[in-house]
Amino acid sequence: MRTFHPLLFVTSIGCADYSTKPGEGHPDQVAGWHDTDADDDETGPGSSSDDDGDDPADEEDPSDPDDHDEDDEDDEDDEDDDSSDHEDWPSDDEDPPEDDDPPPTTGDRTEFCNGEDDDGDGYVDEGFPDTDGDDIADCVDEEECDGLDNDGDGTIDEGFDADADGTPDCDERVYAVDFHVTVDDTWDGTIDGDDIAATTGWNGVDTFEWELDSGTHVITVHGEDRGEAISAFLGSVVIDGSVTFTTGDGSWRVSDTGPEPGWLSPGFSDSHWARPVACVDLTPWGDWTGVPYDHGAEWVWYHPTGDCRAPVSWDEAWFRLEFTLP
Repeated sequence: MRTFHPLLFVTSIGCADYSTKPGEGHPDQVAGWHDTDADDDETGPGSSSDDDGDDPADEEDPSDPDDHDEDDEDDEDDEDDDSSDHEDWPSDDEDPPEDDDPPPTTGDRTEFCNGEDDDGDGYVDEGFPDTDGDDIADCVDEEECDGLDNDGDGTIDEGFDADADGTPDCDERVYAVDFHVTVDDTWDGTIDGDDIAATTGWNGVDTFEWELDSGTHVITVHGEDRGEAISAFLGSVVIDGSVTFTTGDGSWRVSDTGPEPGWLSPGFSDSHWARPVACVDLTPWGDWTGVPYDHGAEWVWYHPTGDCRAPVSWDEAWFRLEFTLP
């Protein structure tokens, strides 16, 4: 009779396995208890409505107060009795699953150019310029001496030119440069503005050895006649063992009026200067020879027809050679 049902419910609270466990709340709050007919009555033990979505044959038999799981067997004889036939009822020896993993990232946050994966999509600074293609965005990339514009500022290898010669340090190459020179009568000169001078006489050759790096360089020679007989300059430049420039090959420039400021430095425009002319009368030097001769050099001066013995040639001359080493 239904009049005994409340008494059975009280008894079941004291002995059944679906009793409230610490921390789990009321059994009605455990997964698997449903209100299938939306009548606010759960379809579980204690339901007072016949319209609970279950077969009436599965309801608890009031004549068998010891069968609480409605499987027609006394609980004490039921090996798998768990006081419920709902499969998702948690067991006594199983803890609820723990979700230690963070929620999945949607990747819909804003990416900033800062070296961080701001939007969590697994990529850093995506969408921002990477001029040198090294997979580092320009905004956080540092300039390196490698011939590339690493930081995307439009300038290559800035900050890597210790000698300020316009060639980055990483591209500098060192060259062995030999300069062989003599002047009738005397001379002095410079290399990149630094003084070089010797006066051994026209029948001796002065030789200078330098190590020059990549970039533009300038050799100058100031010659002067003192004997009022003949004037001339003879010289050759050897780079890494190869004869590269000689007087008479058109590489030098000469002025007979005195040079303008800046003529010792690279970049000075000497296009208005004349090209030295080879002397036509070589008898004053006889059969004398020297290293520049061996290199194919010629005696030169500023006289337009090569008359190095004319009184008009008995004066000073300024020679200049500018060249660039790659």
